[in-house]
Amino acid sequence: MYDPMMEANTSDDRIWAILAYIFAPWISLFMLVFMKNQKTSPFLKYHSTQALVWGFSWIILSAFGVGICLFPIMLIYSIYLGIKAYNGAMVQIPFITNFIRNQGWI
Repeated sequence: MYDPMMEANTSDDRIWAILAYIFAPWISLFMLVFMKNQKTSPFLKYHSTQALVWGFSWIILSAFGVGICLFPIMLIYSIYLGIKAYNGAMVQIPFITNFIRNQGWI
C-alpha cells in the first residue's frame, strides 16, 4: 500500500522516531520544540506527537500507581513501537492515535 508520508523519511528520521518512543516523552518533546525538520516531515511530526502523548499517559498512569505495575509491559511496547517506526511503519496506539487525530495534532 502506497503511503505518501513514507516516501520522504530518511534514516535520520527513523532513528529519531525510535528514540522518541523509547525515551518518551522527553525526546519527543525535544523534537517538537527544537527540531526544524520536524515541522516539514509528516513522518517525524506523526511519531513525535504520538510518542509525546504516549509518554505523558505513562507518567499519568504512574502517578496513580498503575504505571509502575505495568512498567515492564509498557517498556516492551515502547520498544516495539520504536522498532516498527524505525522500519517505516505508521504505528497506531489504541485510543491515543484516535485522540491525536481528533485534536488535529497529526
